[in-house]
Amino acid sequence: MYDRDFKLFHKVEKSFGFPWSGLYPNSRSFRMQGKPITDAKEAPCPDEIFTSSLLSSAAVLDEGAVKPMGRITGGKPIVCMPDFTEEKLPAPGEGSSGLANKILSFAQGRPVVSLMGHLKSTKGIEEFTAAIQHESMRNVFFFLGGEVTWSELSDAKRREIQKVWESAGNVFAHLQYISSDIEMNAVMSISDVIYAAYRDFPNSSNILTKTAFLKKPIIVSDGYVMAERVREYELGEVVTEGNVDKIVETINSMLVDGYADELNARARWEDYQAVHSRDRLPECFEQLLS
Repeated sequence: MYDRDFKLFHKVEKSFGFPWSGLYPNSRSFRMQGKPITDAKEAPCPDEIFTSSLLSSAAVLDEGAVKPMGRITGGKPIVCMPDFTEEKLPAPGEGSSGLANKILSFAQGRPVVSLMGHLKSTKGIEEFTAAIQHESMRNVFFFLGGEVTWSELSDAKRREIQKVWESAGNVFAHLQYISSDIEMNAVMSISDVIYAAYRDFPNSSNILTKTAFLKKPIIVSDGYVMAERVREYELGEVVTEGNVDKIVETINSMLVDGYADELNARARWEDYQAVHSRDRLPECFEQLLS
């Protein structure tokens, strides 16, 4: 249930007439109180949605949102759902691994740092682009995969970013929606670092579940649930949001020989997978509906 779609639900729910429950994935009102939603320019409004007398329970993806959501609902049950993902790779010989093979061909033996998904400003594309140009990154290959929301950026910033993506010799920008989770997993499986140093992004992301499945180091921004999980389960590294020098320094440290083995020895990949497994859905729905 997104704020933009359910903002006026309280005005019509009596006509709806049923006891109801819903999943609220936005953590902004709990993690960044009073701050507008980036693409909507409006503040989130869970108090207009979840104070209903017909509400029976609610679900969230962020464990840190359970208590504050409970205060909004007046103590009704709040369930933290798993942020699960497809945990499969292409079978040998399947064409869906073509993109991964293309990246390896372009990388020519260089380590690969990948940023994938809906490429908005909140996904850190400006910092990612700045890192591409850094002197110490010349022997690192960067991959961007997904559709870009250019409307969030000025024309000048758009031209600046596009120029880098088109001219730098260490980046491949595949600016199309990656339609298959399996294809995305294939790309992640050939990457050395998964880039998720997002900006102004307080929410859960199943990119962490993918990295746990593939046992790939991830870099995330500090301050919110993704950073808390990376620290708790030792999935990778946490950096100050928007600090390009620190991002570059951290990526370099993650590409040092032995880092991946050392991380693998202490990371709790399986524990994270278990918490965010599709297998947990029945117990979660039982809590929601009981």
